[in-house]
Amino acid sequence: MTGEVKIISRTYRKINGKYYARVRYKINDGKPLDILRQVENKSAIKPKQAEIEVELLKNGPVQLVAGKVTFRQLAQHAKDNI
Repeated sequence: MTGEVKIISRTYRKINGKYYARVRYKINDGKPLDILRQVENKSAIKPKQAEIEVELLKNGPVQLVAGKVTFRQLAQHAKDNI
């Protein structure tokens, strides 16, 4: 799951009365993925989004979405590492 990361949007969601910072992105024109992180209040959303984006661009998406891989990505990983 490596490649060029393109940020699609930075939004927030309110789920069960709690706020979540959300960053949506694509990797090499694949399907859109998103990262949600809970924040204390509405004013903490923008700093958390910036933190998520820096982490995403610095470390890449592999560390962030290790549990969310498609079968094609799993097969490619197996070809590369076996």
